[in-house]
Amino acid sequence: MRYRDRAFGMIRALLPVLLWPVMATAAPRQVVIGVYPSYPPLDMRDPETGQLEGFDIDLATALARQNGWALTFREISFEELLPAVQTGRVDLFFNGMIDNAVRRESVDFVDYLREGSRFLVPTRDAAIFRTQRDLCGKYVAANRTTSQPAQIQQWSAENCSGNEIRFYPAENDSDAMIQLYEGRVQAMMVDSIVTQYVIRREKGRITAMEGLIFPQKFGIGFHKGNTELAEQIRSGLRELVLNGNYKELLDKWGLPQENGLDEELRQSSVPVSQ
Repeated sequence: MRYRDRAFGMIRALLPVLLWPVMATAAPRQVVIGVYPSYPPLDMRDPETGQLEGFDIDLATALARQNGWALTFREISFEELLPAVQTGRVDLFFNGMIDNAVRRESVDFVDYLREGSRFLVPTRDAAIFRTQRDLCGKYVAANRTTSQPAQIQQWSAENCSGNEIRFYPAENDSDAMIQLYEGRVQAMMVDSIVTQYVIRREKGRITAMEGLIFPQKFGIGFHKGNTELAEQIRSGLRELVLNGNYKELLDKWGLPQENGLDEELRQSSVPVSQ
């Protein structure tokens, strides 16, 4: 009896050593991220190499390191991101998607960036248009297929009573930029998240006016009720803020600090939008 007890004791003591190779080589969790690389500087492809790049790509990679994920990016259209999560084709997505009540009916979100709209003016006219209200009565272009025409109308009604902004319906941001350079409009509206990227691309010929318009939040979307993944995303984002990597990525991709959610992500319990 004493011999058997001693033998069992030795086996219990050796179990961690015997199992260590198995534990050490356990396969990391496979995580598939849906991405539509058509929204610089968040999600895009390097024109020379064709490799995925952008703030979202780097942030996802950093989260994977934090959580020990084996990461795979799956390219799908923006319209398919929500159903892809619902059906399990992907585990989550970034891709600059606004977290709103309608989308929360389909997926849960953890927010990671602040977004809004911003007015741009030619740098040569920056001294003329010092504040947003200086645009009252002027022509402003924006992509006619987005929510920005309605934003311009609402902002103008609230701030330019009797001297409303005159909206120019551009086909896209490139068209709006042409109208701005050719003097048909005095300003254009863009997503704030792309402001610094556009300014760098245009080599300083345009200037961003101060102040976000109608701020919203971008969220990381994942299957409703997946509390384990939600906690991994929340804790991973918090650690990236605390160790400075989050700010480094904002700086790397030219995103203004006002677009960051540093203080919210720093909290020990980042809320899940459900």
